[in-house]
Amino acid sequence: MQTLFSMTLLLLWTNNVCADTRKRVPNEIIPVSAEQSATKDNDEEQYGAENAIDMDLETRSFTEADGDGKAWLKITLDKIYCVEKVVRYQQDGSPGLTWTCDAENGCSNCVGGSCSAFTLTVSTEGAVSDLPSESDCKYGDMVKLEKIESDSSFNAKEIAAIGKGVADDGSNSGNDGGSDDDGDSSDDADIFDDDCEKTFSCLSDAKSLVVAAFLVPAGLLIQLI
Repeated sequence: MQTLFSMTLLLLWTNNVCADTRKRVPNEIIPVSAEQSATKDNDEEQYGAENAIDMDLETRSFTEADGDGKAWLKITLDKIYCVEKVVRYQQDGSPGLTWTCDAENGCSNCVGGSCSAFTLTVSTEGAVSDLPSESDCKYGDMVKLEKIESDSSFNAKEIAAIGKGVADDGSNSGNDGGSDDDGDSSDDADIFDDDCEKTFSCLSDAKSLVVAAFLVPAGLLIQLI
C-alpha cells in the first residue's frame, strides 16, 4: 500500500513537471537555431536565445540591446516556408502576442497587450524566385522580433512560427517534422507526451536524477512485496 501511494505521488509530480513542456500546435515549424542582439549578463545557459525555442516554459531568453541600441531576437528555419502566424507564449503556455502574416502587409497585424512595443518580420536570406503565389502568408526562412524602443530589453518564454512548406499544392505543412501528411501534428504531440511520461525525456538532467533516485527504492520495495 505504501509503495502504491508513493508511485501515485511520483506520477502526479511527473505530470506537473511535464506540463512545463509546451505542446507543438498543428503546422508549427520547427526552427533550427536562434540568436539575439546581446544576452543578459552574457549568460547563454540561463538567458540565451535558444531558450525561446526549446519548448520549455520554465526557461526564457533575455535579449538586450547591441552597440547600435537595437534589441532583437532572430529565429532561423531550415528552409523557406510561407509563415501564417507567429506566437510569443507566456509562462502558462497561453499566447501573449500573436502576429498574423500575409503577402501584402507582412506580419504587421498583431493581437496582444504589448504589440506596439515590437515589430515582427519574416524575411528570406538570399535571392528567391519561382515561389507559388500565396496571399494569406509571408514567405521566409527567418523570423525576427525587435523592440522598437532603443536601448531596451525583453524576454521570451517561447516563440513559435506556424505555416506551410513551399509546395505547388500547399499541402506540405510544418517542416515535415512537426506535422503529419494530413497537416495535423496532434498525434506527434501525443507521442511526445507519452515518451515524456514513460521515459521522463522532457525533464532536465537534475530532475531526471531525482526521479531515478525515487524509482530505484520504489522498485526494490515492489520486489520485496
